[in-house]
Amino acid sequence: MHLLSPDSQPLFARAIMQSGVPNSPWATVNAAEARRRAALLAEMVGCAPGNDSKLAACLRARQPEELISQEWRVLPSSGLFRFSFVPMVDGVVLPDTPDAMLHSGDFKDTQIMLGVNHDEGSYFLLYGAPGFSKDNDSLISRRDFLEGIRLSVPHASDIALEAVALLYTDWMDMDNPRKNRDAMDDIVGDHNVICPLQVFASYYAQSHTQAGGARGAGPGGGNTGGNSAGGNSQGGVYLYLFDHRASNLPWPEWMGVIHGYEIEFVFGLPLDKQLNYTAEEEQLSRRMMRYWANFARTGNPNLNPDGTTDPQRKWPVFTQSEQSFVGLNTEPLMLHYGLRNQPCALWNRFLPRLLDITGNIDETERQWKAEFHRWSSYMMHWKSQFDHYNKQERCTEL
Repeated sequence: MHLLSPDSQPLFARAIMQSGVPNSPWATVNAAEARRRAALLAEMVGCAPGNDSKLAACLRARQPEELISQEWRVLPSSGLFRFSFVPMVDGVVLPDTPDAMLHSGDFKDTQIMLGVNHDEGSYFLLYGAPGFSKDNDSLISRRDFLEGIRLSVPHASDIALEAVALLYTDWMDMDNPRKNRDAMDDIVGDHNVICPLQVFASYYAQSHTQAGGARGAGPGGGNTGGNSAGGNSQGGVYLYLFDHRASNLPWPEWMGVIHGYEIEFVFGLPLDKQLNYTAEEEQLSRRMMRYWANFARTGNPNLNPDGTTDPQRKWPVFTQSEQSFVGLNTEPLMLHYGLRNQPCALWNRFLPRLLDITGNIDETERQWKAEFHRWSSYMMHWKSQFDHYNKQERCTEL
């Protein structure tokens, strides 16, 4: 959020974003919704209605455990990967929605490093998705899969939910419980983490590419402004995919490389011999700490304190044309291109347009159109059969 907030921008040099960006669907709410949630929580813990100051004072006087036990009840609907209290678009700290600010180029011109874990969705499936549990293999039915999609995109129309199911279904094996489970992991991770992060990286990469002149069309179309004074961008975008599952991870195998579990490698936990990491994991942790420290110091993860770089482990800049990123694991550094571009085209391009087009169609109208289409199909079939009948030879009287 600090990359977007005008007051924050002068207070730091560059930013690292791990498995989350400001334009994620769960990351902000408007002022009215923030106020509604706060008032509802206050009511549930016994605070009397009043002005903001009295309400805040009452909430501060409550025990943290009491607030935590009630906070999930303020959410307007059931869903996955949702948080009760997040930054609000107040017109000051956040002058506009993150999507709008990215679109117009209103963000800090600097270097950013950002990335995701391979299985961003699996952890959140345990908290509300039907059929999922940490105590078994979570082999879910087709019915659970479709209900999971509804919970993943709670405000989507029926046709939008069908579009999601269309993309993530293996139509040669649609009732396979393992494939349904893994598809739910991808849906939740793509929608909430990976695809918003891809958009964020693309806007930044574009702003750096176009720094020599006016910024043009953004990843979602339209013109962008920008704050690169004189066309001199200070930026560089470095994108990663962390895809190593720690050898001592206590979670079941099906959960894969879980959201948040790159943090222990960034902060050097594998260097502690008592924690039973492997020697390869210790080396991975050292390499990641070096990348993170180099970036924090210089804006370039490859540039060591002595001014040298390792040509065997060079992390390239992410650009819109190449979209290169590195895989962080115990293997030699590998370059990849296009972070889940196909599913992200659904979330970032097609689905917003579909929701915009169908948003004003109520259920009655949708059903009428479906019935009309079915009737039209029957009529066309009837006409075809009638024409065929007319062309047949008939017996005639002599």
